[in-house]
Amino acid sequence: MRVKWRARAVRELDAVLQYVATENPAAGKAIVGRLEETTHHLTVFPELGHPTNVAGVRTKLIPGYPYQLFYTIFENRDEI
Repeated sequence: MRVKWRARAVRELDAVLQYVATENPAAGKAIVGRLEETTHHLTVFPELGHPTNVAGVRTKLIPGYPYQLFYTIFENRDEI
C-alpha cells in the first residue's frame, strides 16, 4: 500500500507544522518523524486504525501527540 495525501490534508499539515516549528523547531521535526512512522505502519497494516461513524473512513492517533489521521483504504488502487 502507498499513502496518497489529499491537497486539503497537506495544507492542514503544513499549517500545523509551521506553527509548531516557529515555536519549537525540534518539536516540529519530532512530529514529522512520528507522522512518517505512523503512515508507514498504515501502509503495512492499513486496518490498524479504528473505524469512524463515516462509512469507509478510519482514524489513527499519532502516538504522543493530540493529532490524528483520517484515512480511507482503497484496496483496488493499493493505497490509503
